[in-house]
Amino acid sequence: INNLLEIGSYEGRSALFFAYLFQNTHISCVDTWSGSDEHKYINFKSIEDNFDQNIKFLKDNQLLTKFKMTSDNFFNQNAAKFDFVYVDGDHSKDQVLKDLNNSWSALKSNGFLLVDDYMWWYYKNLENNPASSVNIFINNNIDQISKLVIWHQVLIQKK
Repeated sequence: INNLLEIGSYEGRSALFFAYLFQNTHISCVDTWSGSDEHKYINFKSIEDNFDQNIKFLKDNQLLTKFKMTSDNFFNQNAAKFDFVYVDGDHSKDQVLKDLNNSWSALKSNGFLLVDDYMWWYYKNLENNPASSVNIFINNNIDQISKLVIWHQVLIQKK
């Protein structure tokens, strides 16, 4: 894993985990640091400050690039291909499906897509939760998938 994309970074702890797991990989972190509907009472200035402090070593050593923008805007300007994409951004049904499709397009052959919060049930209408979008995505791309592991997270390897 040389080039990793993270959609949704929050305080940067997952980026630190990936940096430890995949030594010398370059990580691109995309987040608005403004939250979404499940983050009603969170101070995102503090969350972003924590992110900046947590990833300082990685950024100083050019192992991490921070993109403060929506994932849609990131993908509109992105030309890079990634070995690994971690999706943990906006959890709304439509945005999850967009993030999955855009991530798949930016994923190299034999690359891995890891989707967080498959078993996340914030919305009362279950169709609006991430699992619904993940299931649609898998069904639409099943012929391009070489490995699939589903639990609370979903790991997909692209053919």
